[in-house]
Amino acid sequence: MTRLFNESDSDEPNYDRDYGERRDRDFTADRDPHRLRVGAAFGLAALLAFPVLAADPPSDRAVKDAARNSDTFVATAAQGSMLEVELGKLAVANATDDKVREFGEQMVTDHQQANSELQSIAKEKGITLASHLDAEHQATLDGLKDKHGKEFDAAYSEVMRKAHRNAVTLFREASAASGVDGTLQSFAKKTLPTLEGHRSMAMQLRSGATTKQSSLSGFSGRMNSRVV
Repeated sequence: MTRLFNESDSDEPNYDRDYGERRDRDFTADRDPHRLRVGAAFGLAALLAFPVLAADPPSDRAVKDAARNSDTFVATAAQGSMLEVELGKLAVANATDDKVREFGEQMVTDHQQANSELQSIAKEKGITLASHLDAEHQATLDGLKDKHGKEFDAAYSEVMRKAHRNAVTLFREASAASGVDGTLQSFAKKTLPTLEGHRSMAMQLRSGATTKQSSLSGFSGRMNSRVV
């Protein structure tokens, strides 16, 4: 059959050709290392910032991905640490259960110390940290602001359970990840025991188990580490 015109002469779009060109452009952009690192840092931080009482927390794979290199590990840990400080302050103001309030006080102390150390390491490594919560972490904080009494106690305890489960995974993976700087690996290893202890305490808060005040007071000092 004789063709009446060439593809190049047609005003109609060539979808196969256009798709191929867009695909080539997107592939080239996606291969840019800086864009990959920055995009991963923000994307994975967002995944870890689960909504309050979310039914489906982020997968272990998402958390492990955040621990693969220094940039994403630091960005994710810093956001989590800032959120812990703000949530701890909220617990002091809004909690009814003394154990929940004491836990919140300890979180403020530990995370402020951890923030300071992490910022120092990041500055030394030339990594810039955000000075405020991203939208996802802010949403988690906002979701608890209007809760008080037993409703707050239950919601805060649930958030702490999920946050520390993710943090333990993040720091355990980062402590051995080949893409994470040695200084940050040491920081992760040093911090991990405290995270594991805090995770256990958060589980006790959630289940209503008795927690002696002595197990909260000075906890980070006994574990010789800090929590993020």
